[in-house]
Amino acid sequence: MSEEIIKKILDRKFTTSNDNDPKTLREILSKNIKENPDGYACRKLYEKMKKAVNLRMDKSGIVTLSFTSSDPLLSAEVANAFVEELEKYINDFTTAEARAKRIFIEKEIEEKRKLLERAEKEKLEFLKKNRVITTPEAKLIKDQLERKEKLYNTLYTTLMNQLELAKIAEKENAFSVKILQKALPPLYKVKPKVKLNVIISAVVSLFIGIFLAFFLEFMRKSLIELDTNPELRNCIDSIKRDFYKILRIFGFSLAKLKNEKNKRIN
Repeated sequence: MSEEIIKKILDRKFTTSNDNDPKTLREILSKNIKENPDGYACRKLYEKMKKAVNLRMDKSGIVTLSFTSSDPLLSAEVANAFVEELEKYINDFTTAEARAKRIFIEKEIEEKRKLLERAEKEKLEFLKKNRVITTPEAKLIKDQLERKEKLYNTLYTTLMNQLELAKIAEKENAFSVKILQKALPPLYKVKPKVKLNVIISAVVSLFIGIFLAFFLEFMRKSLIELDTNPELRNCIDSIKRDFYKILRIFGFSLAKLKNEKNKRIN
């Protein structure tokens, strides 16, 4: 996502579910944000925005945009704002050449209009002073003024036609976005997925419990042979050390396991 678009979104005002007073997204996301010398917000806020925005395109070319935040109303408003800013950004990019040509022609038209008005004024003043053309010099000046007026009039008319063509080209190059569905405040949270986490934790705990039960039973049966078989004792001790390391990773208490083992032996 372009930082230019993100900056525009951060400077736009939004309301939240708990506050109807519009505030900029920059204020909502980070009230104590510090500005850099160049005037931009800190990099962490930009990275946070990039992670919160998700763009997906399916095989049919339909683009889905979503924004994740802790407030459902804010998420919907920001997502819709991103669509608006993206449309403006793409339009500016696709029509940049045609727009530059139109602006150039408009400047030329203004310049030629002033020259045409000046030529018309000069001709009018000359005719007021010379109502009857009698000398060759006066006829020559009149012809020159008429040619100048005609030249600027032709240039002005040509530029006006080119301006209309430039406006048409600019509209043709404009990118059109058809919004199939505006973002609505979600009814449910997308994360954290509490139910899924609980199920995973329960399954993992069950497997660990089963493994622990079989292992403790194996240790109980092997204790009888430990006194008469030193090699078996060394093997059991090595397995126990590795097993306790694994249990500590999952937060099991080593002392608790030893107490459980003593209870089983007794």
